[in-house]
Amino acid sequence: MTVTHLDIDLDGGTVEVAVEMPSVDFGVPGITGPRGPAGHQIVFGMFGPVTPKVGTLGFYPRIDGTITRVTAAVSAQTSGATRVDVNVGNVTVFTNQANRPNLNSTGRHFDDADAVDDPAFTEFDFITCDVDTAGVGAVDLIVTVEYEPT
Repeated sequence: MTVTHLDIDLDGGTVEVAVEMPSVDFGVPGITGPRGPAGHQIVFGMFGPVTPKVGTLGFYPRIDGTITRVTAAVSAQTSGATRVDVNVGNVTVFTNQANRPNLNSTGRHFDDADAVDDPAFTEFDFITCDVDTAGVGAVDLIVTVEYEPT
């Protein structure tokens, strides 16, 4: 397996992309979102059919921070539920599993986590995403982890 890394400097921010097929993991510092201009994002993706998977490709944000929101989305799903987990240093940020994003509708849709129970991480931690369950016919999963520096 080949993992490719690409860093692009953008006036004080860096776009970092790491690719491990079939997943793409990238962080985009400086995104202006609902939580203000200091927000950052990590996006994990599984293109094509969604299958359960333990996150193997870690993203290192290289700063101390707090996860502010986790959103999961699929392009299609015919039945069942797709549930994801986010981990900091191999430990879930959802100590209450009911808070995890749970895609239990059909068609194209998304779900935000109800709460992030253990959101803090340090510059030395790595962040991964697991697919705990995959709904029937689920395709093209995108999980967005928003965080802010502390």
